[in-house]
Amino acid sequence: MMKILNLLSKNFFLFQNKYPAFYYKRKRIIFCYGEFIELPNTVEIKIKLPKIKIESKKFNPSEPTVTFITTKRCSMRCVYCSVRAGETSAELSFDNAKLLIDKVCQIKKKIRKLHVIFFGGEPTLSITLIENIIKYIKKSEINADYALSTNGVLSERTIDFLKSHNFVINLSFDGLSKTQNFLRPLVAGGESYNVVENTIREFVKKGIVFKVRATIVDDSVDQMLRFVKRLNRLGVTAIHLEPLNFCGRASDGKSTLKLPDLNRYISEYKKCVDFAAEKNIEIVNGVYDNLFSPNNDYCSAITGQKIVLTPNGLMTRCYEVQERAQGVDDCFVVGRILKNKIVINRRKEIKLNKILSVNRNFCRDCFAKYICSGGCSIRTYRHILNPEINLSYRCNLAKEMIADAIIRLWKQEQKTK
Repeated sequence: MMKILNLLSKNFFLFQNKYPAFYYKRKRIIFCYGEFIELPNTVEIKIKLPKIKIESKKFNPSEPTVTFITTKRCSMRCVYCSVRAGETSAELSFDNAKLLIDKVCQIKKKIRKLHVIFFGGEPTLSITLIENIIKYIKKSEINADYALSTNGVLSERTIDFLKSHNFVINLSFDGLSKTQNFLRPLVAGGESYNVVENTIREFVKKGIVFKVRATIVDDSVDQMLRFVKRLNRLGVTAIHLEPLNFCGRASDGKSTLKLPDLNRYISEYKKCVDFAAEKNIEIVNGVYDNLFSPNNDYCSAITGQKIVLTPNGLMTRCYEVQERAQGVDDCFVVGRILKNKIVINRRKEIKLNKILSVNRNFCRDCFAKYICSGGCSIRTYRHILNPEINLSYRCNLAKEMIADAIIRLWKQEQKTK
């Protein structure tokens, strides 16, 4: 007990054997790797900041991840699209896809599993390419699993194909009918709500593993709970809620979109979590990813764990970066396919790591620094190079959500005693 108490940091955050522990002052509760300790009032709290090395996410050569941006085409024109899908019609070539697979899996005996993600645009508009990539992987006798992000405008044949190959699906669906139809109109301006809802029914009927990913804006924050209840009635069991990200079309000067009010968002989010707990629905959010595995890195985008191949042959570390850019996004473009060879610029990767290390100072005194882990790498990177981009909204949101998650875990623990 005293060993734990002596390690408590001034920020109410500690590590013991690299695991997270929190001290919740008002309730005098310690949370240490899934176990809760209530402190009697007679126990004196001694504060000491531990010196413990926190690991970074490492590249696992036996389980690499490749993301194929199959096409820039899209059957929707989402008003906030982070990659401006549909503004060009570029297509990924099968030859380039094979080249990347061969490079990543050149020593097949060391590959335990290849994780393959398809993204776009709307990736299923290039379903023949996806079919050919999977055939090539199977022909090469590589053990692989598959994931795909989609807008939900899918044919029955495509749905059956996804089911037959055990795809895990990330389905974008942003709210009740008025919100969905405004934020995510079809390419010709038509309404998309009924189309996507019918796709959800098919997914549920066929037993496809999927989650719904919803972007929340200020005009939709008050309908979050109603939307979650609607998804529950449709049979959805995993829901990912995120506030608007200001990039791509959302950053255009003509955009009228606004971030949801922080206090309203937090209040509605907690209501959704309460309802989800009653209905056994999983609520997903990026700030929880490192809750039981503290880490320096929010994701593996900058540590070499995954590589993204774009239609024009660029190799990037993040699916949000699909084109060469002047300034803020350029460091995420770490290579390209040139004359049937993959060329990686290691100096860019080193530079990217150095730039992001600046964020460690920004997070230095935050109790959640190894759980939030500095937040999304690309968004942090943009902020560091352009201080006019304010990170305080997402920082305050992450702190509140992590603290709320810890207390919820404690309450759940009490019920099982």
